[in-house]
Amino acid sequence: MLAGAGGILAALACGLALRSHRVRMQAAQAALRSELESMLHANHTECAGQIAQFGESVSELAKSAQSLDAARGGITRSARSQAMQLLRSGMSPDNAAAAVGIGRREMHLLASVSRILTMK
Repeated sequence: MLAGAGGILAALACGLALRSHRVRMQAAQAALRSELESMLHANHTECAGQIAQFGESVSELAKSAQSLDAARGGITRSARSQAMQLLRSGMSPDNAAAAVGIGRREMHLLASVSRILTMK
């Protein structure tokens, strides 16, 4: 009987130890879950900021590409013809560039080519 009582006490002690261990594990699990949720939230916030910056960069790149496409188009025939007429009328390359809406460098190039062609 004493052995039976000892066995019961040992079983109760083991049960209490297991319960105490389970409570500690649940508390540790809750702490880890909270820490992971906090880290996940911080990472989510950081990623959202980086995505916003990426979107702004893409917008700037798209605008730059549009400007580059416009610049690659060069001078149209009608603009070149109009520019040449203005230069022949005696208008300065800077004023002619502003009137036609093309770059000053392009207009100066046209003026130089025009002078070379008229020398013949």
